[in-house]
Amino acid sequence: MKTCTYCGSLVHEEKDHLFYCDFCLMYIQNPQEDGKREHIEYRKQASEKDLSNTTPELMNLPTIELLFLLKISRKKRTEKYDELCRSRRYTKGDSESKNVQKAIEGYQFFTKKMYIIENILIQRIGYIPERVNQLFLEGYLLKINNSKKNKPHMKIF
Repeated sequence: MKTCTYCGSLVHEEKDHLFYCDFCLMYIQNPQEDGKREHIEYRKQASEKDLSNTTPELMNLPTIELLFLLKISRKKRTEKYDELCRSRRYTKGDSESKNVQKAIEGYQFFTKKMYIIENILIQRIGYIPERVNQLFLEGYLLKINNSKKNKPHMKIF
């Protein structure tokens, strides 16, 4: 039987595969079966090309993938900042140089992507992780895996 993803109550189909939960007073797009909890699919890595996603696309990614992207965006931002400093040094302060402008654009792009990801994470976990290193990511993945093992079904009332 179809149950609410959030409270485990029985849901009834309203229209076009939309289900309604009378307890939560909301429509459920993906109801669960028999009080099971929702399983979130995620990748255990992310790539630099994922940073080209739009903000709405980033908002739909699982938190762990955003943490991977935050690590990548911070690294790329640092690389672009170093490139910008080198470009300015080699052009002797000529801010109109094409190399300087290209470096500025790259730095601004990765800075904005970093801000977007940080702000999504604030909404999800309440803070911006100061350091996203391998130890932090492994700990987060361990918590995810442990919660999968200890995920009891919800009681159906």
